Amino acid sequence: MKIYIIIITCLIIMITGQVIDYTDKEKDWNCSGTEQSPIDFPLDLSYYTDGSKKLRLSYTSYPSITGKKFDIHNQRTYGMFFDEPIGTLDAIFNNDVTVRYNLINIDFHIGAEHTFGNRRYEMEINFVHQKNTKWLSDNGITDPDPDHVQLVVALLVTVNSEVGDNPHLNAWNIRDFSPVSNLDINPLVSAYQDYFHYEGSLTLPACNEIVNWIVLRNPLIISTNQFNHLNKWIKELYPLGRIYRKIQDLNGRNIYYVHRSGRKNLH
Repeated sequence: MKIYIIIITCLIIMITGQVIDYTDKEKDWNCSGTEQSPIDFPLDLSYYTDGSKKLRLSYTSYPSITGKKFDIHNQRTYGMFFDEPIGTLDAIFNNDVTVRYNLINIDFHIGAEHTFGNRRYEMEINFVHQKNTKWLSDNGITDPDPDHVQLVVALLVTVNSEVGDNPHLNAWNIRDFSPVSNLDINPLVSAYQDYFHYEGSLTLPACNEIVNWIVLRNPLIISTNQFNHLNKWIKELYPLGRIYRKIQDLNGRNIYYVHRSGRKNLH
């Protein structure tokens, strides 16, 4: 049923092409449910549950990207969009079953969607993956989590006026938004990082609760110059520069923390 909801939502977006109103308390969003996104991550470490046995990233492999460029999709989403799914991300559920996902698009948000102790980073990059149900079927695997058909890896971005340009971000050609050549995103979405996991929703209307969120602990540090280039581009459609949904209630959900590097301090 949820797959049909996604298709219908996408058709509505394609037909209307309306700019999302982020300034009026989500007026006309028509979103509902108890597992909405984004959320605020508490700074108190005792809040978190060990997530290594719940959902553990095990493998990522993305091909070099050539010929794609930043684009505005249906006047709503900013980033890089692919005609066909590319690359793979494998995740192990319940310390037992492997599920494969494919990357379908990369979204940029000015103003991070997720916050930490009510602190909002300057940006968030979302790597949106779709579950590869054919791969599961071909391998005789019963889906351990059929309700969540997408997995989004969120990379927080912070700006430091005292550092030079980040070479990983420069490879996206953010100065002129020309097509990229041999763009390698593997260093940004490595499976061997500390991360948080929770079950949530899309952050666009109608906010379907179909997403396993992975929020990477360590932010990407970029220069003020790089941020200004991206901010100027996005403000062409959203003059206020804000493209993030308001923080949603946890409603008793667990947040899982996987510290693969051994780092446990959240500060």
